[in-house]
Amino acid sequence: KKIVAMLAADVSGSMKGDKLSDAKQALRDFTGQLPESARVGIVSFGGGGAKAVQAPTSKRGRIIRSVGTLSASGGTPLHAGLKLSFQQIRQTRKKSKLAHALTLLEETNNKETSVKTIVLCTDGRPTRGPKGKGIVKLAEKVKKRGVKLVTVAIGENADTGLLRKIASGEDNFHRAEFSGNLPGL
Repeated sequence: KKIVAMLAADVSGSMKGDKLSDAKQALRDFTGQLPESARVGIVSFGGGGAKAVQAPTSKRGRIIRSVGTLSASGGTPLHAGLKLSFQQIRQTRKKSKLAHALTLLEETNNKETSVKTIVLCTDGRPTRGPKGKGIVKLAEKVKKRGVKLVTVAIGENADTGLLRKIASGEDNFHRAEFSGNLPGL
């Protein structure tokens, strides 16, 4: 199966400095550990909303350059980051189905041809847009559509209860006591 991973990175003001540097290194390391055929996209959320930094691609150079453009400012619109990540993964699926149809490679028995995962990493609590229940509702929709949701809490101020609740099971919730633990995580 093909892998499609959306990396949703918190770039709020609290991520400035070492946290953002460590998060960038973790994103590069994660990307480097995936098979070359894996498609990786990046969404950042901070400031006024979420931004698609890199559409899913298997071109490692593009991904690494995109990671380098991340900068921190503003609040934590976690809902917007999760929502845009989900939209990006869904677009990838539609494009994949179109490519299959054009090359006459039909899916057998309507089975999925890819493993889809969103990895959401944050050091805080949602400060902009829908919070708590709104985020949980969106996460349930994401998981019902066959997308695995992995969450990573950075430091002591992260809303670990919310991140644990929205993850696709306890094994998909991770905690980095401090950002220096991210690359090894």
